[in-house]
Amino acid sequence: LALSVAALVYFWHQRQRKTAKIGLVLMLASSVWMLGSGLELASADLPGKLFWDKFQFLGIWVVPVAWLALVWMHTGHEKRLNQYLETF
Repeated sequence: LALSVAALVYFWHQRQRKTAKIGLVLMLASSVWMLGSGLELASADLPGKLFWDKFQFLGIWVVPVAWLALVWMHTGHEKRLNQYLETF
């Protein structure tokens, strides 16, 4: 979690670059995922575990999409990414 937050701060300082914006989303989502997972393990009762389990799914749903977008940006398929973003 600490490394993801450190990468999040780095991407925040580099946010003028196109790939840094996607990296920022990726690191934020992975931080939410790890924080929720850790707090789920630390919870003693079932309602607490269920709450943190649902919380971490906010990050789980975003990570693969952000990862794919980051890969497309780095491999030069930015046009394909823009086509998908325009459909939403």
